[in-house]
Amino acid sequence: MHHVQNSTLLEERLASRNFISEGVPASAFTTQPPEGVTLLPLSWGLPDPDLFPVEPFAEASGRVLRREGRQALQYGGSESVGHLAEWIAQRAAKFGILASGDEVVVTNGSSQAMDLLARLLIDEGDEVWVEAPSYFGALRIFASAGARLRAFPTDGEGLVVEAVREALQEAVAQKRPFPKFFYLMPNYHNPAGCTLSRHRREALADLAQMYGLLLVEDDAYGELRFAPEPLPALKALAPEQTFYMSTFSKTLAPGVRIGWLIGPKGSTRWLRDQKADGATSGLVQAIVAEVLQGFDFDAHVRHLRERYQERRDVLVRGLREALPAEAAFVLPQGGFFVWVTLAQGVDVEHSLPQAVASGVDFVPGGAFHLASDRAHGAGKNSMRLCFSYAPIEHLEDGAHRLGAVLNGLSQTSAR
Repeated sequence: MHHVQNSTLLEERLASRNFISEGVPASAFTTQPPEGVTLLPLSWGLPDPDLFPVEPFAEASGRVLRREGRQALQYGGSESVGHLAEWIAQRAAKFGILASGDEVVVTNGSSQAMDLLARLLIDEGDEVWVEAPSYFGALRIFASAGARLRAFPTDGEGLVVEAVREALQEAVAQKRPFPKFFYLMPNYHNPAGCTLSRHRREALADLAQMYGLLLVEDDAYGELRFAPEPLPALKALAPEQTFYMSTFSKTLAPGVRIGWLIGPKGSTRWLRDQKADGATSGLVQAIVAEVLQGFDFDAHVRHLRERYQERRDVLVRGLREALPAEAAFVLPQGGFFVWVTLAQGVDVEHSLPQAVASGVDFVPGGAFHLASDRAHGAGKNSMRLCFSYAPIEHLEDGAHRLGAVLNGLSQTSAR
């Protein structure tokens, strides 16, 4: 009986907590289809596991453990830890980012990079600016740190920079403090699929330098471009105003949990001091470094791009054939996602159970908006579809199943 009482007390304490309402946990996207229905998961923002370099990892793990196992398994890891940071710095130069290995902070995925920035920069009540829509994980991390979030619109060219300019001018006129930083995803946005255009990148970099606005550039999908040449990173255009983060989760494998941060000069020590875990796994860093030393990463990334572009094209072809006439989406230039917007007045969340019953799912758009904006209908008529994980041979059929559901929903809303 005593155990039951303690359990009840814990449940009561947890239920009374004022949990953060911004964003949603990833576990909220798990859908269970009815018995006998095989689900095509267009909601899962995962890479294709068939593209993971399993054999290179198996061979590299053995070499690291045989060569330097005692050191690699110890606190602090091995010399390969430094080699990985150097490799990351050299790779960043391809995006116009100039940094040394000493300026790279290796993290447990890019989520820890966001958490470090929140710990370092946010005080309770500070304003942080984000895009609308935005990555739900970032919204939760920044709000949990006590930030007040303000969202700015996006369109087919990414963030509407003119709206940012107007907000900065207004802050100056009213003598209000600027936000602690602006978090954005300029390449192959999650969830919106859009890419910040070159002229908007340059305009945002100019604003950052003019007003001292810090930018947090989340480039998780930057390597997965379908266009021939990459656009310059914001970090390259405004190096002293930009914290740049990326990850191996989309190119090697999410299971290694290796991301990184490159900040303005002088910020590296402060970022490392925020790491409550002490250090990112030295063994994993050593193995990843070993993989990259004996592995044609450029060829691997080209293969990823080809495969993911094939998947995008199949899904997009199906959507163009099957979606209601008023549906719209931006053709993504890379990454994993297509963001579909239906007619005003359509509530896609109401169609999710029917879609699941027909064998396909998605993430309703409200999950990527601030709670205050959701209350006024933001994201209500939008959805995120992922083309990277579901089997390519079923993507077109999945688009047609989804289209059948949404056409019925649009007709009902029009009545």
